[in-house]
Amino acid sequence: MEPKVLRVMVASAFAGALVGAVVVGVALVALSDRPSTSNLVASRHTISGTLTLASERGQDNFKFVLGPPGCHGGSPYPDIAAGTGVVLKDGDGKTIAVGSLGPGVGDGAGNTYRCIFSFSLADVPEVPFYSVEVSRRGAVTSSLAAMKAANWTVSLTLGK
Repeated sequence: MEPKVLRVMVASAFAGALVGAVVVGVALVALSDRPSTSNLVASRHTISGTLTLASERGQDNFKFVLGPPGCHGGSPYPDIAAGTGVVLKDGDGKTIAVGSLGPGVGDGAGNTYRCIFSFSLADVPEVPFYSVEVSRRGAVTSSLAAMKAANWTVSLTLGK
């Protein structure tokens, strides 16, 4: 091979190696600015909630029926009882957690009779918005900030 051709080949190989090293260096710098995915743990929470059926004293049409065991929905809430489904969705309408109502506990404080059900929704991811629905009674929406401020609790009421 002629010395001129050899010099061009060596120079081309050196330039290619230099460009490759620069590309690898830029990629390493870009990746070092990103958090390591091995160190990221998605925040998961448990939402604790209550659903209260309320009925004013003196009403002829009570909204719940007292036990045994416990209490459950009456007219117009016959679908509200222990085992009734609770669904949590994200802002896009995707179901992210499901649970069910626990047994109703009757309480006759003040001028109101109440039947209170507890529920828990586990392994809830942090998303910008949530909607929780019991049975098919309509969803109640909350933001992530509001959920954090309420310490991951939800209180729902039907009736007055």
